[in-house]
Amino acid sequence: ERKHLEDDLQEKVTLLTALVETATIGIAILDEDGRFVRVNPTYSKIYGYRPEELLGQPFTTLLPPPIRKEATLYYGNFWSDPKNDQSNSWPMQHRDGKILNNQRFENKITLSAHQQFKVIFVPVLPAKAVSPAGGVPGLTALAGVEAWLPLLFKHLPVTILKIDRDGYLTFAQGPLTETLRLTEEPARGQSVFAANHKLAELSP
Repeated sequence: ERKHLEDDLQEKVTLLTALVETATIGIAILDEDGRFVRVNPTYSKIYGYRPEELLGQPFTTLLPPPIRKEATLYYGNFWSDPKNDQSNSWPMQHRDGKILNNQRFENKITLSAHQQFKVIFVPVLPAKAVSPAGGVPGLTALAGVEAWLPLLFKHLPVTILKIDRDGYLTFAQGPLTETLRLTEEPARGQSVFAANHKLAELSP
């Protein structure tokens, strides 16, 4: 039973890793010391780096040198109150020195009393409305897995269908849903075999 649970967990980890790596939205995970423990290719490309160049490096690597010390001091505030974190107003810097004003969404994940991580999502397209300080007005932080996991799904180049044991759809999202004549809401509770004439041929 334990081996079965371990294999099941490993499959979920492998799937989630694949989703993060192929997402068209930048994703980075920082530890409590402010060092990158994971970045996907999209995130590193936004700032002109390769993923392996950022791993283990402090987040201040992506900030202009004059504000790095101040940013490090403020970073600790995120763990006590994520809503009052100052990082969303810091101008982020491309490797070539250009200041980028991409919108950023940040969230805290707590695994245990001794393990907390900061997850950052960065859309590829820069925000249209940018304040003089380089931040994005009205930025809303994502609260919990229930908020950022659907966001991740929306930025995948693959289509995800969740089907129960009886062949009924419980979730459908991705670029091929229209081709399959599926939409997220109507698809729920619909038999996957009735969703498309090509699939109907597989019904038996």
